[in-house]
Amino acid sequence: MPSLPLILATAAVLRMAAALAVQYAAQRKGTLCLFGDTPIYWLYGKAIALGTPYVVHQWDVPHYALRTPGYPLWLAANMKLFGESALAVRLCQAGLGVLMVWWIYRLAKAVGCSERSALWSAAIVAVDPFQVGLSALILSESLFTPILVFFVLRLIQALKRLDQPGVSVVEHADFFAVGALQAFLGLVRPSWLAYLPILFGLFVWYSTKRHGARKAVLVTSAIIFGWGIVTAPWAIRNDRRIDRFAIGGTWGGATLYDSVRPGATGASEMSFVADPQFRDLGETEQDDLWKRISIEAIRAEPGRMMHLAIEKQQRFWSLWPNDSAKLPLAGKLLSAAIVLPVWAAMAAGWLRNRRRLWTYVVLSPLVVTALTHLLFVGSSRYRMAVIVPAMILAGEGVETAMKSFAERKRKRSSVQDELV
Repeated sequence: MPSLPLILATAAVLRMAAALAVQYAAQRKGTLCLFGDTPIYWLYGKAIALGTPYVVHQWDVPHYALRTPGYPLWLAANMKLFGESALAVRLCQAGLGVLMVWWIYRLAKAVGCSERSALWSAAIVAVDPFQVGLSALILSESLFTPILVFFVLRLIQALKRLDQPGVSVVEHADFFAVGALQAFLGLVRPSWLAYLPILFGLFVWYSTKRHGARKAVLVTSAIIFGWGIVTAPWAIRNDRRIDRFAIGGTWGGATLYDSVRPGATGASEMSFVADPQFRDLGETEQDDLWKRISIEAIRAEPGRMMHLAIEKQQRFWSLWPNDSAKLPLAGKLLSAAIVLPVWAAMAAGWLRNRRRLWTYVVLSPLVVTALTHLLFVGSSRYRMAVIVPAMILAGEGVETAMKSFAERKRKRSSVQDELV
């Protein structure tokens, strides 16, 4: 079994190679990156770095909250340190990806996995080609996924803190940190706001069950305080700038309409943004209009919405990427050959640990996100962004299989010795 330093070194080499490869491909294409969202994030990041107003223009209409500031803040920090270098961003994200592999190891150890199981989990994440490639893209998922793993690690540590006798909640920052990380993840990807009630429900249930209502109130208050401290500046700024708190920004209406518009297929197709009936509206007017007509469509066509939900889930759980150019059959088979063994190992790990709470904690980001995409457009890219915490189950599955193989080999050798 490889050592942790070797696993981390492998993760670093693969991610740096991916950063250089994507940079080369983007330069040949003449773009910042390979996805259409990148320029908007880049412009917002540049505005933060330069200290200019946080605004982008679409058809001369200013948008002050089109994207939440989580990922632009990351880009701005890179610009402050290294200038406007896309390669520098990719290499920094490669470093963040290496940290993610280390955090996966720590997460596995925190929930009680063996050393070998934790190393298997780290090794799977280190070499997973989708995670390697994701780290090189200038997209919010490249920041969201490593921070998500760190968030789940702190969540597990906070739950363990509750079970330590004689420890006062107010003496520790664990619960505040969980709330703050939840808020930051929501500022990176607004869809993560859907996890907030799950987080509160988990701590209320666990605290009340183990320690009574008083501790549940203290714990949730600390989480709410941490969440509020991080969220408030963005919400207050939006209230002053666009006359609404807009915690998730003003792109929610467009995202919802993209999911249910006439002709929707479950995939994202945002060309409607350029339609004259939409593009000349003000930022909040656009958002309100898209939300209104989307809700009307959902109410009027429940059958079509159910069909779209199935299409979205098929895309979300696709065995190969579905947001890029169509892959040849060989590419699809290769992708499936990578994904299916990991899923099989995760299933084995779940069977081994299905009676333990932590199993469902590490699965919860994946499950909540999948449910969210019953409504919003589906993509395997969104699954890849939230599956990593659950990969400690894959490490458990591999370790179980290795132990079973070793045991069968030992029994076979024993039988052969008896025959001799």
